[in-house]
Amino acid sequence: MNSILKRLFSKKGRYIYILHDGYFRYKIGISFDVEKRVEEIRSSMNGYRISKRFALRLQNAQLLETWLHLFYRPLRQPHKRGSGKTEWFFFIFPFTPIIQILLFWILEFVFKHIILIGVVVGILYLLNRF
Repeated sequence: MNSILKRLFSKKGRYIYILHDGYFRYKIGISFDVEKRVEEIRSSMNGYRISKRFALRLQNAQLLETWLHLFYRPLRQPHKRGSGKTEWFFFIFPFTPIIQILLFWILEFVFKHIILIGVVVGILYLLNRF
C-alpha cells in the first residue's frame, strides 16, 4: 500500500505522446523526455516527417499506453524500420486516443485527491476518537 501511495503522489511520471509520420500513421508511446525520443525516432526513420502531436505527463503512463495499444490493435500499422516501429496505428485524426488520454488524466487526478481526502478524514476520525 505504501508503494502505491508513493507512486500516486510522486511528482515523477512519464509522458504519453502521439507522433505523426506525415501520412495517416500515429505512434502512441511513452518517454521521460519526449523531445529526445522524437529525435531518436526521426534519426531512425529517415524519409518520414515525424512530428509531435500530443504529450501529457502521467503517473501511470505505461498502463495507459498498454491499454491503448490493446484497444487499437485492429488499427495497428507498423513501420518496417525505425525505433518503436511496432507502435504505429492508422488514424485519420487521432482525436479518440487524445480524448481517452485526457479522461485517464482526469480520473488519475480525481482518484489521487479522493485518496488524500480519505486519509485526512481517517486521521481526523482517529484524533477525535481518542
